[in-house]
Amino acid sequence: MGAVCADYKALLDRFLDGAMPTATFRTLYFKRFKEETRYMSSDLFEVLDGLFADLDGLTDDPELLAAKPDYFIDEARLRARVQAASRRLASFTA
Repeated sequence: MGAVCADYKALLDRFLDGAMPTATFRTLYFKRFKEETRYMSSDLFEVLDGLFADLDGLTDDPELLAAKPDYFIDEARLRARVQAASRRLASFTA
C-alpha cells in the first residue's frame, strides 16, 4: 500500500473505530482531499472522490433524504460507504 492510500485508510479506520465524530471526520477528509498534492492512481482517486461526494451529500434532513435519495445520505449509509471504501483501499495491497 502506498503512503497516500495508507494515510487515507488510517483516517477512514479511525472514523469507523469511533475515534472521531462524523463532523470531525468530514472536516478532516475534505481538507485532506482538497489539499492533496501527492500522486495517486486513478483507482485510488475514484474511491476517494466517491467518498468525497458521499460526504458532500451527508445530511440528517428527512426532507432532503426523501427528495433526492440518490444524492443525499444519512450517517448510517455514510458509515457503510466508508466501510466499503476502507475495504477497497485494503484490496489495493492484496
